[in-house]
Amino acid sequence: MPEKPSDLGFRQFQEDDRWGGSEVPLLRQRLEETIELIPAEARSILDVGCGSGNLVNRLCSDPSRYVVGVDSSNVALEHVRAHRICASGSELPLQDKAFDIVLCCEVLEHLPDVMIQAFVGEMVRVSKRWILVTVPYKEQLLRSFTKCSQCGHLFHVDGHIQSFTRDRLSQIMAPEFKAAETHELTMAPRRHYSKLLTWVEKRLCHNYTISRFAFCPKCGSRGLKQPSWWSKCYVLPRAVNRILNRRRKQQGGHLAILFERVGSMQDADRQT
Repeated sequence: MPEKPSDLGFRQFQEDDRWGGSEVPLLRQRLEETIELIPAEARSILDVGCGSGNLVNRLCSDPSRYVVGVDSSNVALEHVRAHRICASGSELPLQDKAFDIVLCCEVLEHLPDVMIQAFVGEMVRVSKRWILVTVPYKEQLLRSFTKCSQCGHLFHVDGHIQSFTRDRLSQIMAPEFKAAETHELTMAPRRHYSKLLTWVEKRLCHNYTISRFAFCPKCGSRGLKQPSWWSKCYVLPRAVNRILNRRRKQQGGHLAILFERVGSMQDADRQT
């Protein structure tokens, strides 16, 4: 029986060569900045969609903290040194309010709307006080599109299907949680791109993004359309875009918001 496109989209996370590689400096810095956002009072930590443990492996070095990583990929969990659970974030096998804080880092952008609702619902149920979410910030998805060499399907090279702003994240977490802190994490600045010029670069110049991790969600192929001599014409729309947006501020790549359960601060004050 052939796999459904949705199944193929998530099968990429079961590929062994996707996990356990070396960290680039920008990723290390972003991880450290994320850890700094975790309140000192949070002694039990759950990371939903922990992947190969880049974050939880750092956190579990503190013996005073109870750290658990959850991921649906057994392959990724092999690299996790903290307590680990193989499960979907939409169905967490955990009790209500079991953890002081729930982390969800670089996950929501991969999920369809229905699954985002399920993930958030489970995080809200399991978190006692805080939820920390990180996502790409105002990502222009088409900029990172590539093309499958087998079926011709266009898709995001990293499997992203969602783009987020501060307001959208806050609306997703409401009404149980509200934003307590908001930060832009370190990332190489990105120039804003005109939608029309992006379309010209991708569809007319065929200048598609290339990555060894790309995995076609339609047919399952890992073969990508390679640039041709015509692709070199992309320099023209890029030059035009640079002129049009020369005064527009470049933006960072990732957003982190620490959410706090409504009423939890008053409860903590009463207990002290």
